[in-house]
Amino acid sequence: MDVTTQQIESLIEHAGDFADTRLELMKMKFTAKTAGIVSAIASSGVVFIVILLFVLLISVAFSLFMGEILGKFYYGFFIMAGVYGIAGMIIFIGRNKWIRKPINNLVIAEILKEPS
Repeated sequence: MDVTTQQIESLIEHAGDFADTRLELMKMKFTAKTAGIVSAIASSGVVFIVILLFVLLISVAFSLFMGEILGKFYYGFFIMAGVYGIAGMIIFIGRNKWIRKPINNLVIAEILKEPS
């Protein structure tokens, strides 16, 4: 009886150790996946900001250039506002196809990717 009780206690202790190890592994996998997603979003954010600044400066320069050609500077800004308004409508119409689905796919791919 004593040997069987010791074996059962040993088995329960090993099962507890296994559960603790499994929990630690899940925490580490979750941390790796979260870090991957955050780093992907951060790097994309930096690239987005640089592109945004580039487009902003080019837009101002083009607005001033068009305004000079048309005789009044604000005409160039009206033209650029119209261009951005049309672009905004097009992006709004295609937002699910061009923005939402690719971001969803990126996040899902990052979650399903095995940590290295």
